[in-house]
Amino acid sequence: MSGDNRRDNLPPIVVRTLVDHGPIEVSANGNQSVGRVPTAPFEDVVHLFVPAGSATELGLLLDPRLHLVAKDKDGAYSLRMWGRAHAGLMLNRHPERASLVVWAPEGVPVHRTLVVPFMAEEVEFIQGSGDKVNRHAGLTPVGLCRKGMGHDLVQVAFSGMAGPLAVWSVVALTGWFGFQGATFAGRGLALVFSMVAALSLIAGIRMLTVSIGYLRWRTGRASLRDAPVLSDGRLAPLQVRKVAAVVLMITAIALGTLATMWGSQLVMLVIVISGVWIVGPAWWVHLLVSTTEAKR
Repeated sequence: MSGDNRRDNLPPIVVRTLVDHGPIEVSANGNQSVGRVPTAPFEDVVHLFVPAGSATELGLLLDPRLHLVAKDKDGAYSLRMWGRAHAGLMLNRHPERASLVVWAPEGVPVHRTLVVPFMAEEVEFIQGSGDKVNRHAGLTPVGLCRKGMGHDLVQVAFSGMAGPLAVWSVVALTGWFGFQGATFAGRGLALVFSMVAALSLIAGIRMLTVSIGYLRWRTGRASLRDAPVLSDGRLAPLQVRKVAAVVLMITAIALGTLATMWGSQLVMLVIVISGVWIVGPAWWVHLLVSTTEAKR
């Protein structure tokens, strides 16, 4: 989500309502948990103050979708919002700590309070009751620009050096099989399986790396660029890991087919051309070393 899409995402009346309402009800789609948390609402994002280790945090590690509800006890208004958030950063390490600490709940240590940034994608705001009801509902600017889960997974899978590696693998494999000529038995089918194996291997390793990078970024041991898409709340780390497991299973099937039909030498060629035997360990070593940016 770009900064332009986030600007003025919520109408001022919704922000004012949240300011005056106090703690709101939060439901996490990941584990169906429900809780009440204080907020710091702004036009672009609603910051939720969530206790560390709570069911809401665990739910967001499974699925980024949240449902927020704020209802007036006298029935003057009812506000519902649907959207996404990542599992948050500790308030004492948050880059906007100075402006958020004044909103934090009293009596809760800052090192035990998570700041969860909620991006609303759909809002329903009902004012009044009986015959005098005004209902405003619809997608927010972020919701209108929202792309599907498949788009986000591809963005994670081929982020960083994984994108150039994928392009190189396609070009190199196409060139190699072209050089073999028509005498190579089943050349077209072998090329398809080789590309599937190389691309799924790159994607699977990269998705696992990004999920780990996100978890380390949350604890200040990695930089923001190590957690693309997940740090925007568009995907959760356990979602990405599940997809990575499926993708790596596809890799194993494709490599097994290549070994059975064309021999282990072709399998080694695909792995070498993919480049993950160099870049994969480099990604992991990078995550094990605290960066200067992460320490700031």
